Amino acid sequence: MRVQDCIVSVRRRSIGGNIDLSFAFMRQFWWPILGLTALFAAPSTIFVWYYSHWSREPLIPSLFMFGVASALLSGALIAGIGPQVFGVPLDVASGLSGLRSRLTGYSFWMAMVRMLQAFCSFCFAWPILLITPYIGHVAEIIFLERAPMRQVSRRLNHIAGNGGYFRNLLSTLVLMVLWLLMSLGLFVTADTLSNSLFNQPIFLKRLDMSPDLFEAIVQLLTRDPLVITTAQVAIWLPFPLIRLAWFFCYLDQRIRNECWDIELQFRIEAERLEELQ
Repeated sequence: MRVQDCIVSVRRRSIGGNIDLSFAFMRQFWWPILGLTALFAAPSTIFVWYYSHWSREPLIPSLFMFGVASALLSGALIAGIGPQVFGVPLDVASGLSGLRSRLTGYSFWMAMVRMLQAFCSFCFAWPILLITPYIGHVAEIIFLERAPMRQVSRRLNHIAGNGGYFRNLLSTLVLMVLWLLMSLGLFVTADTLSNSLFNQPIFLKRLDMSPDLFEAIVQLLTRDPLVITTAQVAIWLPFPLIRLAWFFCYLDQRIRNECWDIELQFRIEAERLEELQ
């Protein structure tokens, strides 16, 4: 892995630039990213489908399953994408191998992150937006920086310093809204196609059949297997794109806080001089 083989222009970017870059990266490497996503999303979705058929309260376990699977996918994506940025080919095996290499420590830190997010979500929804900008780059620190586990919290503090927290807060808000809109669009599209092609309404048409609209919404969103599974798929599909954008936000933080672009230029020059000797 050589710094001069970096395929991404190392410079400061806005959140819009990071999203554009994630679209470009996704278009270029869609096959291995799709393969990694399917390895974690498919078991999660199948579990939700079967569990929601025999459980009376499937929503919380479904969210728990998504939290675990998405954390593992994040680790595998970063373990594969990080080297790809520097020219090392990305494939499913490399992502899984990178995840396995530091799985124990990563699992510990992500368990702490998910428990904190779950605790905040049970209090109110909005505290998640306040803590994620601080704790959201655990995967990058562990798999890209290869930081020792005892130094992860110090690296999180450093990245959040010098205005980094507020930049991450803005990025989190934008990415959450984008994720929500994309997931809603996919859910409505699936609902419309299912109703039109198979005469099997998922959500909207079934609301028209109920006399109590609020009660019907609550029942469908929290207990109906078809709605919960469709929502799970709609959440999973945009996830790799959102995670890629968050990874590029991390690179932007490194550039702004640590002048990483200048550091890489020094490394490139040092390697060039070594080759001339």
